[in-house]
Amino acid sequence: MKKAIGWGLLITAILLAWILPSPLGSGSRSAETRSMAPEAFTVEAAVTAAPTAKPTAKRTARPTAAPSARPTAAPTPKPTATPKPTPALQTYILNTNTHKFHYPWCSSVDQMKEKNKLEYEGSREEIIEMGYAPCQRCHP
Repeated sequence: MKKAIGWGLLITAILLAWILPSPLGSGSRSAETRSMAPEAFTVEAAVTAAPTAKPTAKRTARPTAAPSARPTAAPTPKPTATPKPTPALQTYILNTNTHKFHYPWCSSVDQMKEKNKLEYEGSREEIIEMGYAPCQRCHP
């Protein structure tokens, strides 16, 4: 059983035969007849439609942008090692009953009984070391 030739390949072969001169040099058509070929069917269009025997080259990465002509800034000096800053002292309200700590403006502070409130000034880490947990509303 013979393999059928696709219509696109057949039309391409006919157009190439019509547009291109004979490989032997003397075609059966005159130069005037060849110039009457429709302009929509150019040699480039016919050639790109024909399948190639060789695989096409792999795509390469996109070309990078050309470097700009702007002057670059002078390199910044590397910072020297600075000592870690000591934690800032902050005022917190401790709930001695629930062992939670809050910012003074937290709405949970207004709901606490006065006997459970304790004002504390120190760092967050110190309060956590004392066994207190941060409030889930104000996230101190």
